[in-house]
Amino acid sequence: MLEQILAYHGCIISEVPLNENYGPRSFNLLKRNRITTALSNAVLVIESKPKSGTNSSIKYAQEQGKRVYIPEPNPNF
Repeated sequence: MLEQILAYHGCIISEVPLNENYGPRSFNLLKRNRITTALSNAVLVIESKPKSGTNSSIKYAQEQGKRVYIPEPNPNF
């Protein structure tokens, strides 16, 4: 997949060396969340469990000075 993305002039942004296969491990997902929030204008949280990657995204966004939007839950939904 990496080769296909680059062949079509795509872009890869990663903290993991491209020649290494780390796979989807939890510590890599947290790094991904930090990169994703850095590239975003704001973060919108629709749903989150108490212990989830969403919480790390919120923390990173706040550290980066991004706006975090968390709408009020609708009790009638």
